[in-house]
Amino acid sequence: MVRDLFYDLFTIPAHLSKAPFWKKLFLKWRGVKPSLALRLKFYRDTQLKFKDGATIKQLNFEALTYIQKNTHYFNRQIIKENKRIEKRLLKASWLDWYPHEVTQIRVVNSQKEEFSSKLHHGGPYRGDSLKNLRSQITELCFSARKKGLVVEEIEITHTHPCIEAVIEDGEESSFIFNGLSASDIELGKTLAPFIPYPLRVKAITPIANYSMLF
Repeated sequence: MVRDLFYDLFTIPAHLSKAPFWKKLFLKWRGVKPSLALRLKFYRDTQLKFKDGATIKQLNFEALTYIQKNTHYFNRQIIKENKRIEKRLLKASWLDWYPHEVTQIRVVNSQKEEFSSKLHHGGPYRGDSLKNLRSQITELCFSARKKGLVVEEIEITHTHPCIEAVIEDGEESSFIFNGLSASDIELGKTLAPFIPYPLRVKAITPIANYSMLF
């Protein structure tokens, strides 16, 4: 994680020197602005096409659920509002100064008791092989059952420190969504056959969380 922080500090100036990045800085925000750190990450990582005079607005939970209801864009992904657990992980992602992914494995149980792994700074594929993930899940389930908990499903939860927004230039609207990625879905498909419980992969953005059950 420290290595990633220094890498970003050294590479951001290179991005700043590129004309497309500077053009993004002049996008006019409508409504509440995300933190400066989150905006800079968004400008750096997101490919945007827009005309001069375009405006950008962060989407809210109601907008996402409306789009989900009226389109097939999200496919099987379930969109829910962030609650206490999701907000806690977002806080650990340091959205205000160094936005980065964090991951946690949770054992959802009938007793509704919170039972989870330690917080991992990084995505579910960074620093851990699939074999290690399977081992962690097996150990966590064993500990939960030993405690008398009835396991209902396993959840691999990670944050997507990003911005979901709509860009409008007076002629058309462009949407940016950050739900489960192709890698997230592939992870679920690959791990599910080796886990004796339903497996849920969840991605948390600042305005909502997306999940899929495998």
